[in-house]
Amino acid sequence: MAYAPCMKRVSVEGTHCGNQYRYLADLVQGGSTVDGKLCCAHRKFRECVLDTTAVECDTGGVLLGAGNTPSQFMKDMLDQTMAFLLQRCTEHK
Repeated sequence: MAYAPCMKRVSVEGTHCGNQYRYLADLVQGGSTVDGKLCCAHRKFRECVLDTTAVECDTGGVLLGAGNTPSQFMKDMLDQTMAFLLQRCTEHK
């Protein structure tokens, strides 16, 4: 996948969303039971990744499999890999 390096850079590098990623990972690994804190961290990471991927990786209108842009692919991937947080935070509202 040609856009994988861009999507990885957006998610984990400190110049993009890396700080939000590390904070969220620390909360999850630490077994945080404070839903508000965990959900806020998840929302900030998700918004950062989706907004930044659209700017950094969706260049030239190139589509990935099934007609998806890199940002749509990233959204789908976040939804699948972090489904437990989406569920927990939906219930928390």
